[in-house]
Amino acid sequence: MEKKLAARDRFNIHQTAYSLQQGVIMCNDKVVIPKQSQKRILNELHLGHFGVIKMKHLARRICWWPGIDRDIENITKNCVQCNDTRNNPRKVETHSWEPTTTVFDRVHIDYAGPFLNHYFLVLVDSFSKWPEVRIVKNTSAKTTIEKCREIFSTFSIPRLLVMDNGTNFRSHEFLLFLKENGITPKFTAPYNPSTNGQAERFVQVLKVGLRKNLERKIPTFDNIHFALQQLLLSYRTTVHTSTNESPAEKMFSRNIRTRLDLILPTKPQIHVHVNGNIKTRVFKEGERVQCRNYVGRNKWCAGKVIRRLGKLHYEIALDDGRIWKRHINQVQKIGNDTSNERDELEFDYTTPDNTQTVQREQEEQNLPTVQQEVPEILERHMRNCGPPQRYGKVYVH
Repeated sequence: MEKKLAARDRFNIHQTAYSLQQGVIMCNDKVVIPKQSQKRILNELHLGHFGVIKMKHLARRICWWPGIDRDIENITKNCVQCNDTRNNPRKVETHSWEPTTTVFDRVHIDYAGPFLNHYFLVLVDSFSKWPEVRIVKNTSAKTTIEKCREIFSTFSIPRLLVMDNGTNFRSHEFLLFLKENGITPKFTAPYNPSTNGQAERFVQVLKVGLRKNLERKIPTFDNIHFALQQLLLSYRTTVHTSTNESPAEKMFSRNIRTRLDLILPTKPQIHVHVNGNIKTRVFKEGERVQCRNYVGRNKWCAGKVIRRLGKLHYEIALDDGRIWKRHINQVQKIGNDTSNERDELEFDYTTPDNTQTVQREQEEQNLPTVQQEVPEILERHMRNCGPPQRYGKVYVH
């Protein structure tokens, strides 16, 4: 009698959606995770301690199994770190910015800290939601300028920079930096941080994420830096609710690679050569050739091809027993009767015999001294030079 499966265990998907690629069961373009590996994948999805929505978006891009949404909700609800650090309900936004159309057109900047005995400079691109974070020792204008210059050199100089009324942002030095780079400053209203909401929201994500990842670790700089990089990678590759794309997709028009991509089967790479019709020389094993020599007087050394290394490299055995590896551009074909006598004229870079050195020095000391007459040097007649006489008598001849 055939055993019936429970309704919750059935795959409510058409059978044509399944395929087998390199031994991996695929459902459309997602990997079907077996039951014994589902817990490990869930922990990997929850590595950044994000909410249910972000985890579902991240999972739907790579993997699938029956009841994955339910499992994601359960692991989030039962996470102690997530429950202890849950925020209050989100307030209604009263300020809305005009949507931007290019990357790094409007950037929001803010400082987080002192937090874990460090300060964090936070920049968020309004178009892609791409965050940049730098750990700094202080919040001075000089430090802010250095880190902004570093970030702008990577992504471009923004047109607008939104910030609060901090003294470091209001300083003459920082305003001069913005003016020299053609950046228009936009300051929020006093005691109204919601105007700079994009930076403020990511500051909350940053603090909550670091606090979760460092709950059982000593908050040293190395641990903080490692947890920060993990959080940034997870955030940048997770779909943002306001754009329905990940910050990496909006920034680079592609997804960046993560450890979750390791479960996907590798696709064969197609190499497209621009000059595919160009023919290259091919040498056979045992063929007589000469290869380029870069030490000694002779430019070429004769030998035989031992084997081919790849498409353009060969291993060659010289007539004197040495084995060389050479590129095809450094190898020429020669006749079978070509001798290698010229190799005897090469420089000998070995240490000379001490007896020969002493004998040569003694012979040089016993050489007869040849006296040569020193030719007489003729001196040129010198005339007396003196200052010119000006405004003297003028004689007319």
